[in-house]
Amino acid sequence: MTTETRPRIKITYATLRNDNEELHALYDAGVEQSRAALGAAHKNLIDGRWVDGSAGTFEARSPIDRDILLGTFAKGDRADVQQAIDAARRAAPAWRQTAWRDRLRILNAAAELISERQMKYGADMAVEVGKSRSRRLARSRKPRT
Repeated sequence: MTTETRPRIKITYATLRNDNEELHALYDAGVEQSRAALGAAHKNLIDGRWVDGSAGTFEARSPIDRDILLGTFAKGDRADVQQAIDAARRAAPAWRQTAWRDRLRILNAAAELISERQMKYGADMAVEVGKSRSRRLARSRKPRT
């Protein structure tokens, strides 16, 4: 079994330099993808279906600037959680009976999607927690004592 993957920049302390133009260009593209998704509405995924939360919705805003709406999210309640647990329990026997090679293929596909989206996810997390790129790079370059 082989899977083809596109080469990606390996992110290490050595590649997190201010002069790494490739990394910055990739991150800039991730920032644009992240910006395009700001303010979107998000539902809960329960039993393979996207559903509204029984308890309504809530907004998440960036701590950098409270005017930046990260998104509106479905607010689940105890019944929603129980439905998700019940769905997971119903799915478990089929997953357990799935051949290990098929499970591996599914997990590798999920890992590939995460890797493809790493820069967008990095930008999402930076905005969510209120970090700027320059602050993050500066922190990673501080000398150790």
